[in-house]
Formats: sequence, structure tokens, C-alpha cells
Amino acid sequence: MNADARFQRPGSLRLSGYDYRSRGAYYVTVCCHERRHLLSRIVDCVEPVLTPFGAIARDTLLELPDRYRGVQLDEWIVMPDHIHAILWLRSGVGDESLQNFASLSEVVRGFKTDSAKRINKARGIRGSPVYQRGFFDRVIRDERELGEVRVYIRRNPQRWVERRGGSLLP
Repeated sequence: MNADARFQRPGSLRLSGYDYRSRGAYYVTVCCHERRHLLSRIVDCVEPVLTPFGAIARDTLLELPDRYRGVQLDEWIVMPDHIHAILWLRSGVGDESLQNFASLSEVVRGFKTDSAKRINKARGIRGSPVYQRGFFDRVIRDERELGEVRVYIRRNPQRWVERRGGSLLP
């Protein structure tokens, strides 16, 4: 199975009994409500050009390490109707309890809530959905898989254009 096919599965791949506060890398996808092309447009098959709303989403994403203890951002991309990111949770170091750290769900919920409020303020509306309910996630289990996810994220603009028959328009 190629790397692209491995990371296109719909829905959460939650590991039964897994503590999503645990140290490690997590591949996360957040989709816009009704898959609206709200966040960017793809130029030259390689570069997303952010809309003002996409810039808000990017800025909120980049703030996560400052807002949540133990969170680090790895590879990420803001696409027209979704965001891919690899989030590292660096929790439970030494004698510290996992209770002092946010779970993956708390971090993603915070991102979605804060960026949606900012986007809606910029749109001049209140309470309008920006993102779909929930999010897609995958625990990254080893270095090989981490490399594959990074490549998948980097190649996302090219695949976006290929899926649309070479058209850069939505």
C-alpha cells in the first residue's frame, strides 16, 4: 500500500484503551464545515495561498505550543477545505502527572474553537460553523510512519490539483 492510501481513510482510528495524553506524535485532520473552500487556494500545484480566514487558522495553529503545555507542532498545511498537522505531545516527563497536560482532543478542540471565533468575527457573523464536527486522527507509531505522514502533508497541494483534473479552481 502506498503512503497516500494509508492516510486517506475516513474517520477516527482511535486505539482502544490508548491514553491520548501520552507522549508521541499524532496526525490530525480538521475539515471545514460542508467542505467549504474557506482557508486557501492552491497555486502552481505546490503552494496554498491563504485567505484571510486561512491566515487566522494558521496563526491559531502556530499558537498551540504557547497555549498548551507540552505541545509541539511538526509538519502542517492549510488547504482550501481542511488542515493537516502533526502534533507532538511531550507530556509526562519525569515525575509530572499526565493530568497536568492537555489531551489531543482538548488541543484540537481549543484550536477549532479559537480559530472559528476569530474567523467568524472577521466574517462579521456569530456562531456560524467553520469546521465539521470532530476531527480525524492517527497515532504515529514509528519513524517510518512519521516520515510517510510528513511526505503526505507536503504533497497535499499536488494531489489536490490532480484530483481535480489539473484545475486549480475549487
